Amino acid sequence: IDEKMQPDVAILDSGLLKQLPKSLIADTGFDVLCHALEAFVANGASAFTDALARDAFTVAYAHLPASFAGQLAGCGIQIISGMARGIDGISQQAAPLEGGHTWAVLGCGVDICYPASNKKLYERILESGGGILSVVPPGTEPMKRLFPERNRIVAGLCDVLLVVEARQKSGTWITVDMALEQGKSVYAIPGRLTDRLSDGCNMLIRQGAGIALSPEDVLAEIAVLWNRKGQKYSSEKQDKMQIKGNITRDILKYLDYRPKTVDEIWTEMLSKGEGKTLPEVLNELVEACMQGEVAQVAGSYFIKPGL
Repeated sequence: IDEKMQPDVAILDSGLLKQLPKSLIADTGFDVLCHALEAFVANGASAFTDALARDAFTVAYAHLPASFAGQLAGCGIQIISGMARGIDGISQQAAPLEGGHTWAVLGCGVDICYPASNKKLYERILESGGGILSVVPPGTEPMKRLFPERNRIVAGLCDVLLVVEARQKSGTWITVDMALEQGKSVYAIPGRLTDRLSDGCNMLIRQGAGIALSPEDVLAEIAVLWNRKGQKYSSEKQDKMQIKGNITRDILKYLDYRPKTVDEIWTEMLSKGEGKTLPEVLNELVEACMQGEVAQVAGSYFIKPGL
């Protein structure tokens, strides 16, 4: 590193840290610093700063994928991803914490943990009742050509593909394209226009992807898909649904043959003296969809079925 930068670190031959500035650890995290320093050893100072900025951003916004994955897993939805460093790993760490299951699809043999830094996650997935999947034989080392195939399997296993963050040019687009080819629903979490890691998400939304502002948006879509397939939650999964309050018949009187948005239904309920919040109304609509009492049409519109 250029001496003018006066770094408060010393790099060992292994590429790890010997001395760490405590303030920097608090702001970013040990794993982030180690990854950045490995990049420095391999590619120089510019790679160090790029890796540090990228991974520090991921750590700062880790609550977003963790929140979505945790709440969905707590509702009985299985989380499928590639166990990669960053969003993948964060999401799959959150699922077991909420009593859910997650499945990792690898671009190598199932007996090889890649990346090696996710060894604890690899073990936790198996211990929590999830699984490690691959289309190549055990012992196969990770190779670049295997990852598009991994993405195809991820897209094939999911009911709904949720994109948390993606650059304008990202490997995520491979998974999105494969999901669309298979007729899967694609949702994206919107981000700031100045955030390069949200460029891909914002572009997907502009092209017609669903907007995921909360886990309930994804649950609503899954409920519709399952209703179309004639599937319903088992009683065990219904018990796991972390939805406050019980579904009441009152909400059904605000639905008729004309499709209505959640906002329209909520506004009508408020005008009639109902004191429910918007998330509570959405949760009740989702559960009503799962029970077949309400049908969701044309995205976020709801009607009574059979009208």
